[in-house]
Amino acid sequence: MKLYIALFLVVLLAVFLTYLPSILAVDCPQASYGTGDLAINYYSSPLCITCYAQKSTLNELKTNEMLTITEYNADFCPQGRAIRGVPAFEVNGTVHYGLQEKETILSWVKA
Repeated sequence: MKLYIALFLVVLLAVFLTYLPSILAVDCPQASYGTGDLAINYYSSPLCITCYAQKSTLNELKTNEMLTITEYNADFCPQGRAIRGVPAFEVNGTVHYGLQEKETILSWVKA
């Protein structure tokens, strides 16, 4: 029984430490990149493994001068309340869910 309690406390501590920076941060959006005319809102979560995989594509898009990428924490930012899954991209009023390639995201922006 003590083992289960200890394991539960370790998991609880891990989750708390993962979310602590987001809880203490009052800044929404979490980050903003670029000053282009075409806007992309990106929603992620600290516990989303797929969101970490999406970061490499996001880093490639940051260098695109025609884009403005605004990153939100879907768990704590009020703008993310309507988001039903992460990672998510909001482009031209439409929300797209899941891991996406750079070319796919750019095709949404240009449409």
